[in-house]
Amino acid sequence: MPEELDVEKRWPELFTSLGDDQRRAVVQSLANAWHEGWEPNREDVETWSSGPSA
Repeated sequence: MPEELDVEKRWPELFTSLGDDQRRAVVQSLANAWHEGWEPNREDVETWSSGPSA
């Protein structure tokens, strides 16, 4: 496992439409999953950053 969660560096385009509070909430949720053993991948990050489905 990498020493830091770098999803914003790896896929910055997935975070551009989010406000600061939304971005922090998404990154925190991803960090929690990462600490539990989840490995970052673009598909999951895109799903988390796109918000709830309509």
